[in-house]
Amino acid sequence: MKLLKLRNAAIAVMMFTAFAAASHAQTNDEIFKTGLADLNASRYEQGIDSFKRSIAAGYSLNASYFNLGSCYYGLKRYDEAVDALKSAVREKADDYNSWVYLGNALDYLKKFDDAVQAYYKAIPIEPNNAMAYRELGVAQRSQENYSSAAASFKRAVDLDPSDAKSNTNLGICYRKLGRDAEAESALLKAISIDATYLDASYQLGFLYETQKKYADAVTRYKNVVRLRPDDSDAILGLGNVYYNQNNFESSLPYYKKATEIDPKWVLALVYLGDNYKALRNFEASIPAYEKALMQDPKNPDAIYGLGLCYVNLGNKNKANQQYEKLKEIDEAKAEKLLNLIASMPTTVTTE
Repeated sequence: MKLLKLRNAAIAVMMFTAFAAASHAQTNDEIFKTGLADLNASRYEQGIDSFKRSIAAGYSLNASYFNLGSCYYGLKRYDEAVDALKSAVREKADDYNSWVYLGNALDYLKKFDDAVQAYYKAIPIEPNNAMAYRELGVAQRSQENYSSAAASFKRAVDLDPSDAKSNTNLGICYRKLGRDAEAESALLKAISIDATYLDASYQLGFLYETQKKYADAVTRYKNVVRLRPDDSDAILGLGNVYYNQNNFESSLPYYKKATEIDPKWVLALVYLGDNYKALRNFEASIPAYEKALMQDPKNPDAIYGLGLCYVNLGNKNKANQQYEKLKEIDEAKAEKLLNLIASMPTTVTTE
């Protein structure tokens, strides 16, 4: 009898627990809203769990798939984001945001042709919304289709003239197309919209650098560095401006700073090597080239620069070693290095 009483007590506890759990069970709407709260708070893993539960229950499928894709996107799990967003547009073919986000995820996967098609699906749904035009331009720019990209960014700017990003991208495309006056105008417009949007200042500095308007380039690059002290692109740009004016003492600290910020940046390491070489400090130049080659063993500029250092140091054996590497990569540079090796004095160090 005592055992029976205990068993009945246990059953009563189990029934109470089940009732309590049922009374607190989330409805599908509550599950969905919990997922939204997690997504908005960047708790992406929790959001994924909630939206998967919503989908399993067949609740608001288009929105659930869209938000699931957004969570994957936030975690940079772009393949899974693509799958979820494709499901979202299958549920609702005229979902503008899902098409745009699908394009974004495809962009990150470098599937630019597919991304372009996604943006083309979005545009007719909301033809007066600048977002899809802007993102379409980004994908077209990645395809190096600068003419089409410029047209897309121009449409985005027409729809939203206050968008500094679209004006900047329009300026970049115009520069690529050799339309420098229009590029300058678009970049200045971006800066007038938002002086803190430093990408526009950097791009304008780069435009001035290519035009050899060095004083203007310095002004723009320094404006970037003033507000963003570790902007390695602008710092490298300053180095290039001084280097191109043969002011090698002034360019050197900028190249050094760029490689300190990003020790694996091959281009900056090669430029640093070139700068030391221009100062005829070949012993300092060699490690810069060698570090570049650790990242990119077939970089022709680094191999050639290293070969030149050994020529100037009178080490014919090591110069020839660089020639042997270079002739398989860049015949023109290899021939040039070989001619320099041939002109070396016969009494040279071979080790």
